[in-house]
Amino acid sequence: MPSSDQKPPFPAPNSTLPFWRTQPDKLDDYRSTEELPAECDIVIIGAGYAGASVAYHLLDGNPSPPSIVMLEARQACSGATGRNGGHLKPSLYASVTNMTPKYGREAAEELAKFEMAHVSAIKRLMEKENIDCDFHITRSFDVFLTESQNEKVKRDYDALNQAGVISVLDVHYTSGDKAERLVESAKRHFDGYMQRHFRGWEDSRAYTDRVWSGVMGYSSDNLPHVGHVPGKPGLLIIAGFTGHGMPQIFLSAKGIAQMIREGKSFEGTGVPRLYQTTQKRLDSKENAPLAAIGREINLGQVRL
Repeated sequence: MPSSDQKPPFPAPNSTLPFWRTQPDKLDDYRSTEELPAECDIVIIGAGYAGASVAYHLLDGNPSPPSIVMLEARQACSGATGRNGGHLKPSLYASVTNMTPKYGREAAEELAKFEMAHVSAIKRLMEKENIDCDFHITRSFDVFLTESQNEKVKRDYDALNQAGVISVLDVHYTSGDKAERLVESAKRHFDGYMQRHFRGWEDSRAYTDRVWSGVMGYSSDNLPHVGHVPGKPGLLIIAGFTGHGMPQIFLSAKGIAQMIREGKSFEGTGVPRLYQTTQKRLDSKENAPLAAIGREINLGQVRL
C-alpha cells in the first residue's frame, strides 16, 4: 500500500479527452456484477487493447470458455489504447537496424515480420467480426529532417537490401527533389479533408477541434514484456510496448492465450523471442530510451 504522502497508483482523474472516446460505448463503464466474484479462472488487469485482445483469443472458438474477470482503473480503452493516432504502422527497417548489433539479424528480423503480420491479422479480424472502424490499408512516409539522419537511414537501408532482409523489400527510399515534392504535396493533406471526401461537407468549414495527450511508458530495453513472469506461477504479462503497441499487441495477446489455453511454451507461440520477459531483463539496469535520445542529440536529430 502507498504511504499516506503518496498518491494512489491510479490514472489522473482530469485527463484530456481523446477523439476516440468522445462517443463512449455502453461497455465504457460496464460492470457485470454488483460484487467481484469470489473466484474465477482468469483475471485480466486492464481493459485496453492488450486486455481485450487476450480475452478475445481466450474465448474465440473455445468450446469450454473459462470464467474471466476484467479489471479496469478507469474506463474501457481510456489509457494508451484510446490515446494513439489510430495507425497500425509496422517498423520494417528501423527495428532490424537498431536491434541487430545487440541481438543478431535473425532475432531482429523476427520483430519486423511479426509487426507486418499484424496488418493482415487485424484485417481478418475486422472482416470476421464485422467491425466498422474505417480500417484502410495504405502506404505511409517516413520523413528525415536532417542530412545526418538521412545519411544514416540510407546506409542502413542499403545494408538491409544487400543482406536480403525480407521486411525491406516493400520499402522504397526517395531522396532529393522527388522527396521534396512528396513532402510538399502531403503537408497540407488534412486541410479540407472532410470537404473533399464526405458528401454534404463541401461548405462545412470543418477544422481540427480536438488535441489530446497521454503518458508514454517505455521498457528499459525498448522491447515489450510478454509471457510468464519469472518466479510468479500463474502470472503472465503483456505490457511495455513503448508507444508502439498497435502492430505488436494483438498477436502477442494470441500468444498469451495459447500459453493459457493450450499450455504452449513461449517458443511455440510465434511471438518474437526478444519479447519474452526474463529475470535477466527485469534485473537489467539498462536505459535504452535515454541512450537513444543521447545518440539523436549527437546526430543533430533532437533540439533541446
